[in-house]
Amino acid sequence: MHQVSTVFVRVPSDDWHAVKGGYKREIRSRQSSAGALQSLSPPTPCVAWRLHRQYGYDSVLMVLEAVWREPLGAISEESIANEGFATMAEFRRAWVMREKRRFPLLAPVTVHRCGPGRRTTRPRWATRCCGNCMASSCRTAARSR
Repeated sequence: MHQVSTVFVRVPSDDWHAVKGGYKREIRSRQSSAGALQSLSPPTPCVAWRLHRQYGYDSVLMVLEAVWREPLGAISEESIANEGFATMAEFRRAWVMREKRRFPLLAPVTVHRCGPGRRTTRPRWATRCCGNCMASSCRTAARSR
């Protein structure tokens, strides 16, 4: 028996345009769904979403490339760059402003690494989802649309 489900990744409103544009590739959250994390096998499609006070829900299809849990203070230099910051001090300042509380150095956070959903080549997860639907005849038909 197989089960199909949709993966949703909540994006803070302050970070929405950077995530949607592909400038911010990692999203850290204190919310945990540890059980759901173990069942994921990235890369997989996901829906990144936010709730805007005035305009309601906004969403975009993305590719979830990796998911892991780590202490907030254990962020690497590469992850700081993926978050869209140059230094740890900038990252800490932005975290405190967004969360409106102190920077919890040892608090576990869930990290989602997402990439844009638009691709020019066929991703590995498309083979699992679509089987042979991208055969040469399908690609020709898709190009002619």
